[in-house]
Amino acid sequence: MTSPFYASLLASIIISLLSLVGIFIVNPTTKHQITKKSFNFETFFLAFAISSLLCDVLFHLMSHASSIGIFGGIILSFLLHLYLGESSSTPAILNIVSDGIHNFLDGASVAVAFMVSQRVGLITSISIMCHELPQEISDYYILRRAGWSKQKALVWNFASALLCVAGTMLGWRFITDEIKEHAVGITSGCFLYLILSEMMPDLAHELHVTKKIGGKNGYSQSKLLSSVIGFGVGCAVMYGAEFLEHAVEHWLVGHVHHIH
Repeated sequence: MTSPFYASLLASIIISLLSLVGIFIVNPTTKHQITKKSFNFETFFLAFAISSLLCDVLFHLMSHASSIGIFGGIILSFLLHLYLGESSSTPAILNIVSDGIHNFLDGASVAVAFMVSQRVGLITSISIMCHELPQEISDYYILRRAGWSKQKALVWNFASALLCVAGTMLGWRFITDEIKEHAVGITSGCFLYLILSEMMPDLAHELHVTKKIGGKNGYSQSKLLSSVIGFGVGCAVMYGAEFLEHAVEHWLVGHVHHIH
């Protein structure tokens, strides 16, 4: 029987590898390149990223977060934003910081679960995989949209994901429930700041067009439709991941008896 420590380490490595999935699903090279007359894939993926991250914060993270942690995460992101300035890489760096903390805490959760038993550890690990997969797709897209190359986006997203392994290793020794609650709050605040200060205004700018005749302002119908579909798909995927997470957990509780 594998020791709980090494089992948790293996689980966190597998979770980290999910960060590589994004390159097979979304691969924009420059803004507006993936565009068709009736459907704009760039706007779709931006709306999908906003929706999936927001659902992750509201449905998954905030129920485990402290208010002071959320406040601290927003202020931390604001100060980092001031330091970085209005460069094209600012959203990417904010996302790496937010997601890095999130991944670290997922790793700590894996460690705590395996401390209870390998059965609980397995259930927790699969649950984390369910909500991490769509989020990692969004994370990769945000880095690519910021103008980072495929290699750079993939490496940094994977490096951020590897903090899950670090969280598992340190979780066996140092992570307490109080620390985790504040850290989850910081993660939630960072993600909220990224969504509201960078991604939502970016989407509004994408949708806004100036009509050639008369110079009147308006919105691109194809982009508006693409964003609505993106919001719907992102929400549906995260809700489906939440449902799958509970379904898998329920099945494992009823069927995995031989793992202690």
